[in-house]
Amino acid sequence: MKSLTDPSDEELMLKAQAGDSQAFEDLARRISPKLLGFLLKHVRDQDLAEDLLQETLLRIWRSRQQYNAESRVSTWIFAAALNLCRDHYRRLKPQSSLQDDAVMAAAEHSRWAGHSALPEEEASRTESAALLLKALQALPPLSQKVLGLRDQDASFKQIAKDLGISPANARSVASRAYRRLRGALTNKKRGLGGRQ
Repeated sequence: MKSLTDPSDEELMLKAQAGDSQAFEDLARRISPKLLGFLLKHVRDQDLAEDLLQETLLRIWRSRQQYNAESRVSTWIFAAALNLCRDHYRRLKPQSSLQDDAVMAAAEHSRWAGHSALPEEEASRTESAALLLKALQALPPLSQKVLGLRDQDASFKQIAKDLGISPANARSVASRAYRRLRGALTNKKRGLGGRQ
C-alpha cells in the first residue's frame, strides 16, 4: 500500500526514464494487481491475462521515453494494455463471431449480459455482443480511445489532457460513440421484431 511519503506513479516513471530500473520495478509491482484485473476482464483467461501483463510491462519499459510527464502514468499503461488485447484478438481471426472471446468480453463490458437459462435469450445476447463488438471496431480511433479511457473510469478532463483535446470535445466524442453503439443494438432489435 502506498504511503504519503512514497513517490507517485509519475515520479517513478520519470526516474525510470532516467534509467532507474528499480523505480520501474516499484511502479510495476504497484500497478500490476489492478492491471491484471483489467486484463482479466477483457480476455477472461488467467494465463493469457498474466502473459499480457508481462507483455504490457515490457512494452512500457521499452517505450518509457515516450511517456509525457503531463499525463497520468496509469492511463498511459492501461491504454497500452488495451491495445495489446485488441492486437491479440486481431491475430486470432476466429471462424465465426460465436467463437470469438472478444464477443463475450464485449458483452461483459456492455454490462447488459445477465444470467439466463433460456437458450433463446443466450443466443440473442451473443448476437448483441457480436454487433456491439463490430460497432466498437467501426468507431473512429479517437472514439475508441475515449471509450477505452472512460472504461478505466477516467474523467473527461483527464481524457482531454491525455489526448490533447478539450473536455467538451471528449464529452462530445463519447456521446456520439455511445449513440452509434446504441443505434447498432436498436437496429438489431428492430430487425428481430420485423422477422417475428
